[in-house]
Order: sequence, then structure tokens, then C-alpha cells
Amino acid sequence: MRYDEWVKNGGAITLRNPNPTINTLHVPVTIHTIPALCSDNTSKTFDTYALIDTGATVSAIDSGIAKALGLIPISKCTVNGVHGSSIVDMYSFNMDIGASLHIGVRMATEGQFSTSDFKILIGMDILRLGEMYLGQEEKDGKCIGTIFSFSVPATGGVIDYVDRLNKARRQRTLSK
Repeated sequence: MRYDEWVKNGGAITLRNPNPTINTLHVPVTIHTIPALCSDNTSKTFDTYALIDTGATVSAIDSGIAKALGLIPISKCTVNGVHGSSIVDMYSFNMDIGASLHIGVRMATEGQFSTSDFKILIGMDILRLGEMYLGQEEKDGKCIGTIFSFSVPATGGVIDYVDRLNKARRQRTLSK
């Protein structure tokens, strides 16, 4: 059933980075404001990049972008990070990740990102909605880069590398 739902209503993005030494993932996103949650009651869009952060519990939006879009805070929360705890505003908006993934972001915290490379942080609140793969892409036995693929909803298939390895080892033992 999950697979049928994915084909009918789901979306996916795949990115390939030919530089295997890059240790961050920046994905293209478009922010769509919700008119009722904007100070001027209008719909706006903003194209930027997001950082994939599996260590973040909740997604975040740069405070300067939230202000520029006129987003109205819907709540406050305490966030804990490497610099301690702070109370920040929370916002709601819609976001396209790539061309086919459309996500309603219900509660994104406000952040202050010192880099211009990304203005959104995608945390586990979004990543747990689907499934993701991150790995090394090879060709002719050589690493040619990094591949990241993400889909919502999950297809229902489970990747268990321990199980795969154990089955392959049993198969190899039986064939000797």
C-alpha cells in the first residue's frame, strides 16, 4: 500500500555531488508563505538552499528570511545547541524540496545562519516523513561522488545492511 501511495501522491529528489570530499548536503528549496500567517496577508515565494541535518530534531528558517517574508510567529520554543539554550520564534510555511516534494512545515524554529549557502535547515521532523539514502556513488570500482536521495512518503521497502550482509555471507558459505 505504501508503494501505491508513493507513486500516486509522493515526491522525491536525488542529488549527485561529484566531489566526494564535500561533507554537507545543500538541496534546492522554494519557500511558499501562507497568507494568513504573513503580516501583509499575501503569498510569497523564496528560492534558496537547505542544509540536511539529521542531528536537528526540528527544521529551522533563517531569521532574516522569516522577517523578509513577513512571517508571523505562531509559537515560541526553547532550542538547545552548541551555544546553549535560547527561546526562539516558530513559523509555519510550505516548502518544495526539488521539483516534486511538497512539504507543509508546521513548526520551524528561527535560526541565525552565518553562511549564505543555505537559509533553511531540514531536520528530522521532515526527514522522518519519508526515507533517505546517502552514500558513495561508484563507477568501475572507483568513487565518483556522493549521492543523496529522499522520498516522501516512504516506499515501504526496508534497507537493512546487517541483514543483507548476513544473507550474503550465508549464501557464500553454502556455495563453497
